[in-house]
Amino acid sequence: MKNLINISIDDISPHIMSNDKCLNICYDIIDIYPDVKFTLYVPMGYWRKFDDKGFRTKTKKPLYLNEYPNLCKTLKNLPKKNFELCYHGVYHTDGTCNNNEFGQLNYNDAKSRFLEMFDIAKKSNLYDVTKKIFRPPNFRMSPESIKAAYDSGIQQLSLHPDK
Repeated sequence: MKNLINISIDDISPHIMSNDKCLNICYDIIDIYPDVKFTLYVPMGYWRKFDDKGFRTKTKKPLYLNEYPNLCKTLKNLPKKNFELCYHGVYHTDGTCNNNEFGQLNYNDAKSRFLEMFDIAKKSNLYDVTKKIFRPPNFRMSPESIKAAYDSGIQQLSLHPDK
């Protein structure tokens, strides 16, 4: 049996600290392991409201993916053999923490967030190439968010048992 490798990468976005520069490393790995698969978790409107540990990560407004056509084109044209795109929320933040967008949402707010996420994917021309797989920021989802994900057509959740 052939060994299969899947590497997942969060936060592929227009943000200076979490952009598509990692793709160069991915291609280096593909040169060594041609069958490797990368799962890229993409937030649709990445927004850092706070600076983490002294880094200059704060953004003045959400970085909506559809406002960065070059990044969208890059993501859309990744080789399907080695890359899959999946959802990683809209903003990544809940307003009090940079990494907890779905941790406390009620059903209606979570459902609206999923619809917003899909709408931005459509505007980015990525909806048809993004799988209905969802990894919430920091792996946290309220029970209501899990129900909203299911009702929104999400087919797989990537959660952590300790979160």
